[in-house]
Amino acid sequence: MRSACWRSTCRSPPRKYGAPCMALRAERRSLVYAIGLSLALHAAVLALRLPVQTGGQRGAPPIVAYLAATEAPALPMASAMAKARPATRGARATPSAAPPPLPVAEPALDEATAIARYRYELIGTALRYKRYPAEAIGSGWEGEVVVRVTVTGGGAPEVSVKASSGQPLLDEQALTAFRAAAPLVRLPTPLRGQAFGVEVRAVYSLRD
Repeated sequence: MRSACWRSTCRSPPRKYGAPCMALRAERRSLVYAIGLSLALHAAVLALRLPVQTGGQRGAPPIVAYLAATEAPALPMASAMAKARPATRGARATPSAAPPPLPVAEPALDEATAIARYRYELIGTALRYKRYPAEAIGSGWEGEVVVRVTVTGGGAPEVSVKASSGQPLLDEQALTAFRAAAPLVRLPTPLRGQAFGVEVRAVYSLRD
């Protein structure tokens, strides 16, 4: 009976009980076991090294990329002034705009002149409100009303009848005209904050 070990490894003449073949078979098994054990050890070493390296990479801090605005370096003052000088020299001087005219100062007035001026402006303003009542025209009523306008220091002007025309309708129309005009007249500077009074006339005539 022939065995596998006889054909591949056993070259010597056969002996009793197959002792040499058994020895070769044992050596072959030992060699296979040694090679397998060596491979297993190498694999174990690699398996141990890889987790350590991987663990080291996992523990490394992450790399973060970000964008940031760069700040331009500040130029020295002397350099900045040196660069600004040529531009100043080369620039043409533009003619400056003419200054606005100053307000004309109000001429100084004495109290008497200021009162006369106020009276004149009061009459001119009241002419816009003067009416000749139709009833008075139809009845032929004529007359002259003397109206007094009193200006207090801080209050509104007071308008009253100083001398009646004899016709209440004409008197009332004169009061209405001057009451409407008095708040619109600007007080001259010398009269501001002072109390004073003026008298004006309202003439109603059918012959005019």
